[in-house]
Amino acid sequence: MNLKLILENTAEKYAPKAAIVLGQRRMAYAELDELSNRAANALMKMGVAKGDRVAMLLPNSPDFAVIYFGIIKTGAIAVPLDTGYKIGELASLFDNCRPRVLITADPFLEMLVPALPRFDYIKHVIDLGSGHEGRFPGYGEIMAASSGQRVGVELAADDIATISY
Repeated sequence: MNLKLILENTAEKYAPKAAIVLGQRRMAYAELDELSNRAANALMKMGVAKGDRVAMLLPNSPDFAVIYFGIIKTGAIAVPLDTGYKIGELASLFDNCRPRVLITADPFLEMLVPALPRFDYIKHVIDLGSGHEGRFPGYGEIMAASSGQRVGVELAADDIATISY
């Protein structure tokens, strides 16, 4: 199964139909596809490549789906993490999967900031919020600066898409 192609083909076939509905927010398949291309292109600008791990410590939201598919489109491995984990549990999981990028938001980011120097394999932290006082790039900032063009990474049937703990 190739999740990248499934989304792209579904977006072509059902472009205006709702892919995500959360309260009053609706996101069509075409928008999900385009935004996930932006996320993928932004991650690739940061050096994310096929096989890299990208940890996601995020609440449920439409942005979660955008980021998840963006990671998949780069050929990297999405590592969604439970927001209920404590710092010790996260440290153990980080050491196990060794993510290159962490995408998170407050209050989780606030909890992680003191421990981040310990995780030298995490090269980039993206804040779903405003960039944590300019310390980390904000999600909106990287999305605005990125292209919505399709990502040309070829994925094989046996490529790993997700590590779930």
